Amino acid sequence: MSRTVIIKNGIEITYDDHDKLIYAKHPDGFESWREYDDNGNEIYHSKESNGYEAWTEYDSHGNLIHTKHSNGYEQWHEYGSHGNRIHFKDSSGYEYWYDSDGKKISKEQFDKLYSK
Repeated sequence: MSRTVIIKNGIEITYDDHDKLIYAKHPDGFESWREYDDNGNEIYHSKESNGYEAWTEYDSHGNLIHTKHSNGYEQWHEYGSHGNRIHFKDSSGYEYWYDSDGKKISKEQFDKLYSK
């Protein structure tokens, strides 16, 4: 069962059964929502005031593999067999490769895949 609390500065916050933030409303009327998958990973986030939305996907190990924003910006992540990130690419034109210790070993820039 969800619960709602109002904190000192008048922000109304609602949590789900797992104590995950699912809704917030500020005194000025700003609202935001969040949704989670069965593993507790945030899969959706929206902010009413500016129309922002974001969707995220995770692999079976809980690693973030894809994020898509309502403005067209996207990110992709790849992981090695031990769960360490080995590759990152985004739609603004950047791509990074990492070694097994997580150290960035390569950076490339390419043409943007989206425009703001």
